[in-house]
Amino acid sequence: MPSFFKFVDYFWIIDFLIAWEIIRHTAHIASTLNSILNGLGKTLETFLYSMVSLLVRLGFVFFLIPVYGIYGYLWGLLVSQLVQTVLCMIGVRKIR
Repeated sequence: MPSFFKFVDYFWIIDFLIAWEIIRHTAHIASTLNSILNGLGKTLETFLYSMVSLLVRLGFVFFLIPVYGIYGYLWGLLVSQLVQTVLCMIGVRKIR
């Protein structure tokens, strides 16, 4: 094996794949909950939840990417999806 491959750290791929699975599942849940809220006529709430999620992601982009690089972006993606999912869950539970 060439000497280059002895020094390359491949563990970041495992971190990325774990984060991706969490993001993927929370995105499906948030999408479903957004559709439920839209179907019930709560379009303003879904818009506001999306804006809050977007602002969280932008905060991570501006403040964490310069420091942590791709990890900062992945954490921002994860946290913003979790925020949107939690907000949508709260919005759906308020309807009951």
